[in-house]
Amino acid sequence: MNPSAKNGPRQLFLPENGDRIYALTKGGLVGSVITKDNKAEKLTPNYCIHFFNTYLRKQIYYDACCALDRGFYDSQFRKSDFVTLRDKYHPLAMAPSTAEDFHYIFNLMLG
Repeated sequence: MNPSAKNGPRQLFLPENGDRIYALTKGGLVGSVITKDNKAEKLTPNYCIHFFNTYLRKQIYYDACCALDRGFYDSQFRKSDFVTLRDKYHPLAMAPSTAEDFHYIFNLMLG
């Protein structure tokens, strides 16, 4: 392997319009090169990663409901219809934008 390749840009990306080439550079910095004049510039990424997405939230909700259905300490679920509660709280649990709000809603369902 060429030693300079180890420190050079990697994960190159050329958009369809071809006006720039984007690359991840040494140290994890993002840069771009304007293809028409070869001018390089450093970019400051501005992003937010949302791990608690809708799919994950739905999976956690149903997994927790299944676990409760199989092993809740009170087989009568405190004289409540668990399926009705699960269905009633589902839209509420899917709506929050944060994990904390989701857990709060889920705990409301549990009483």
